[in-house]
Amino acid sequence: MLKKGLVSIIENVEGSLGAVLLGLDGLPIVEVNKKEGLDISILGAELTGLFKNSIKFCQDMKFGAMHEVIMVTDAAVILCRAITDEYFLLLAVSPDSLFGKGRYQLKKSVETFRKQLI
Repeated sequence: MLKKGLVSIIENVEGSLGAVLLGLDGLPIVEVNKKEGLDISILGAELTGLFKNSIKFCQDMKFGAMHEVIMVTDAAVILCRAITDEYFLLLAVSPDSLFGKGRYQLKKSVETFRKQLI
């Protein structure tokens, strides 16, 4: 069921490269790779530290809960969205895609994933 949710996200976002559901320990729960040569689970594991640091930063600055991190690079736009205190979604899209649609798809999927994880 979790994989079906990821497939739905990447099918609804033109330019998707891959998606992964990760724990904050960096371990992938389920992944969908769309671009050959992109290891989305390694990408997610490497970005887990950044995500955790962003959570801590928001807490330290008393900004409240951290919901989303976006990284824009030459090769991809990386969208990370918190699901619970222990899990997050990562979606990689091509830099010329409309990544706002990716943000929307992640946001609307959070509750469905949360119910399946808790």
